[in-house]
Amino acid sequence: MNLQTISQKRKTFAQEILTEGESMLMRLKPSIKYDADGKEIKQVRKWYSNFRYKGEKIEVTLHSYQSQVKLANQNLWQLQKDLESGKVINGFNKSIKKLKPLKPFDKEHQALRDKHIIPFFGGYTPNELTPELIEKYMESKWGRDEPGNLQAMEGTWK
Repeated sequence: MNLQTISQKRKTFAQEILTEGESMLMRLKPSIKYDADGKEIKQVRKWYSNFRYKGEKIEVTLHSYQSQVKLANQNLWQLQKDLESGKVINGFNKSIKKLKPLKPFDKEHQALRDKHIIPFFGGYTPNELTPELIEKYMESKWGRDEPGNLQAMEGTWK
């Protein structure tokens, strides 16, 4: 098999994925590899997203193998829905207690993180944080007044 034939196979495959000028939203990784004789090397391939959203490249696994095209499309649709709803995608499947901040905390803020934030939110991922969960945290810390309004320290909303 010569290089032209390999190139034609790749081009045909890409055209099968694309429909009427749409950009490629997902792709298989790793790319197809051939040995010295031109035979395809068998390997496990997975679907990944492959597009830009608000200038940022979104290239994450779609948790499906090559034969699971329908599942890959469903996961791609869910990914796009999550992006539109404002969820952070790339690598935010870790729980909050396992995340490493870009800028280290000073001693005062590290103590707040260790004593207050991690015990309550530590098992959640950033995408799981909701206003209801934050309200529950505030209620557990400061409670509610007589009419049922949340109580908070004066500096909480600053």
